[in-house]
Amino acid sequence: MEDAAHGAGSGKGFTSLRESQRRQYKSEKKGFGSGRVESETHATTDGVMDERTTLILQKMINKGELDEVHGCVQSGKEAHVYFAMGTDEATMRPVQLAVKIFRTTLNEFGNRHEYVTGDRRFDLNFQKKDLRRQIKAWTDKEFRNLCRAAKCNIRAPAPIVCKEHVLVMQFVGADGWPEPTLKDVQADLSPKQQARAYADVLQATRALYQRAHLVHGDLSEYNILFAQREKRIWLIDFGQAVDRSHPDTEKLLRRDLHTINRFFQRGDLLEATADEVGLLPDEKAYEYVVSETPKDVVAEFPVLAALLEELTDEPEEEVEEVVEQETHLEEETQKEDTVPDKADTPIVGEVQTIPDLQTLEVAQSDKPRELSKSECDAL
Repeated sequence: MEDAAHGAGSGKGFTSLRESQRRQYKSEKKGFGSGRVESETHATTDGVMDERTTLILQKMINKGELDEVHGCVQSGKEAHVYFAMGTDEATMRPVQLAVKIFRTTLNEFGNRHEYVTGDRRFDLNFQKKDLRRQIKAWTDKEFRNLCRAAKCNIRAPAPIVCKEHVLVMQFVGADGWPEPTLKDVQADLSPKQQARAYADVLQATRALYQRAHLVHGDLSEYNILFAQREKRIWLIDFGQAVDRSHPDTEKLLRRDLHTINRFFQRGDLLEATADEVGLLPDEKAYEYVVSETPKDVVAEFPVLAALLEELTDEPEEEVEEVVEQETHLEEETQKEDTVPDKADTPIVGEVQTIPDLQTLEVAQSDKPRELSKSECDAL
C-alpha cells in the first residue's frame, strides 16, 4: 500500500492524464467564473479522479493491466471515460483501451435498485448497501453484462478488468477518438444509411436477448455508437442491462424499442413497407426480438427481412458448455457485507468479486452463439 501511495500519479502512465487535467482546469478557470461551475468542477475532481481512484489506476499500471492513462473522452452524470493504452499479452502490440470511472460522490445509484434487485444474478439488498458498495456492485454488473455480450460476439466493448468503481474495456474508436453516437451522426446519415442503422440496432437488440439473454434496459441514441468506417453500430453502457428472467424484462425491452423508434422517426424514417426498409411498429419490433421464428414475423416486409438477415449471424450448431462450475455471487457478496468498512483504509486493487471468472473466455468469440445455462449462471 505504501508503495502504491508513493508512486501514485508519479509514473509515466499518468503524465498524459495530469497534463489533460491541467489544461481542463485552466480552461475552466479562464472561461467560467461562476460559483456553480466551480462547484461542479470540484465535485467532478472529488468524485472521479480522487486519490483512491488514482491509487487503483496506478496499481493497474504496476501490474501491466494498463500502460498509460490519457485524457477524458466522455463525461456523464454517473461516470467519466478516459482513453488509455495497454499491451496485448499475446502479440505484445499496443492496444487502445477505455477506462470508465464511476463517480463516488453521487447518490444516484440508490434509485437503480430496480435493475439489480430483480436480477437473479445479484443479491436482494442493493438498497441497504452503503454508497461505496452500491457503486461497486453497479460496476461489477456492467462488467458481467459486457462479458456476456463479448462471449456472444455482440458489438459491445470487450471487458478487460474491473476493480472497485473502475472498469477497463476495449476502446471503440481510433487514435484516441471515440466513435460518435447515433445522436451525433444522425443529421449526416442518408435515408438509406438511417434505415440500415435502424435494422442494425434491431438485430443487435435481438442478438442481445436471444444469445446473451440480456435486455439493455436503457437503450437510446446516446449509448449507441456508430462506427463510421464499417457503418455498423456498437452498444455501450451496460450497467442497466438485466437478465431476461428479470420480472420487468418485457417492460424494459418494450421501452428500449419504443425509444429507438422515436429517435428514427425524428430522423424522418418512415414505416417499413413491402418494398422499402423502414420502421417496424413497436409491437412488431417486440415480436421480432423475442420470437423463435423471426423470419415469420417480418415476412410481410421482404426488403427489411433481407437486410436483417444480412446483418444477422445466427449460431450454426448447439453450443457446448464451456463453464462447468456455477458461481455464487450472492454468497460472496453476503460474506463481503459482513466485513465492516474502514473509512481511513481504502481498499485498492481488488479484482471484481466474481469467483472463477478467470476460467471464462471473455474475449469475443469467433462464432456468434447463445450462452449455455451454466454460462448464464456464471455471468
